[in-house]
Amino acid sequence: MKLPVPKREKRTDIDMVPMINFAFLLLIFFMLAGTLVPAQKNPIDPPRSTLATPADPSGNVLLIASDGRVGFGTELLPESELPTRIAEWRKEHPQESLRVKADAAVDATRVINILQRLRASGIEHVSLLAARGTP
Repeated sequence: MKLPVPKREKRTDIDMVPMINFAFLLLIFFMLAGTLVPAQKNPIDPPRSTLATPADPSGNVLLIASDGRVGFGTELLPESELPTRIAEWRKEHPQESLRVKADAAVDATRVINILQRLRASGIEHVSLLAARGTP
């Protein structure tokens, strides 16, 4: 005797687990990808230049804020500590160039004085950063 094969019911509900997993993976990816560049502690508006070329991402950045504060890398430091910090960085990275990002409101003589102190510390390759746009 042959038994009848029961009919399969069509499944009407949608399995949401794969979609939720995918959404969480995307969330984690964008959270990690969004934090790769450290935020600047000092909001600096560099001068504009029509001849600006993309900056080399290697090397460290010396920040000069509009109020005269100086930052190196990610930390603020007194100007008296600048030569020792630069000398330490120079020992670790002898071939890298230093990038200087000064606010457009900073007096040019202040920037020149800091550049002279960098030269006295043994830094030969310095790049001044500017934003692309009309001056």
